[in-house]
Amino acid sequence: MAISKIQAESMNLADTYAFSGSVTGAGDPSYFVKLASTTVSSSTPSVAFNNSIITSAYDNYYILVQAVVPSANNTDLRARCSIDNGSSFITHECSLSYYQMNGSDSSRYNARTSIMITEDESAVAAKGINGEITLYNVNGATLKVAKSHGYATNGNGTSQYSYFGNTAIDTTSAINYIKIFGDQAILSGIFTIYGIAK
Repeated sequence: MAISKIQAESMNLADTYAFSGSVTGAGDPSYFVKLASTTVSSSTPSVAFNNSIITSAYDNYYILVQAVVPSANNTDLRARCSIDNGSSFITHECSLSYYQMNGSDSSRYNARTSIMITEDESAVAAKGINGEITLYNVNGATLKVAKSHGYATNGNGTSQYSYFGNTAIDTTSAINYIKIFGDQAILSGIFTIYGIAK
């Protein structure tokens, strides 16, 4: 008898059903909200996200850097922040560590004036530079912080490196602009920014 009742109330998923109302319980909300993406396909000095994208709507932002190729070897990929939509840039104090992924080279140093993603990378398109930046507390009244992580092949094209950076951004004003750039022009790459929901 119980089996008949279950069969009577079961649903044939091959059929089509009409639903009304809203669906709930479909999982957690997305905490990363895609705000903008820029694809570089010809030489450009930098990529920027301005105050139409970096607003008070989010306190924390995540920037994904994919398949970036610089125009020359042995150049850095880095970023700087602004509180006046790029008219000027504020002081950054970065500590960077790097590790050779296919060897034993490693080091750590301070006194960089930008958010460092990678350094000394290869201009070979097949190598590509990949990385990320997380900006914390961009609207807060205290010191801002950025965390960066990058992967690159060095200028001779043979050694792969992993980079880890922590940056103090010396302002108590809201950040509303970030520029990503290198010592040389960027030939190609994808740059995507996300707001991190509270």
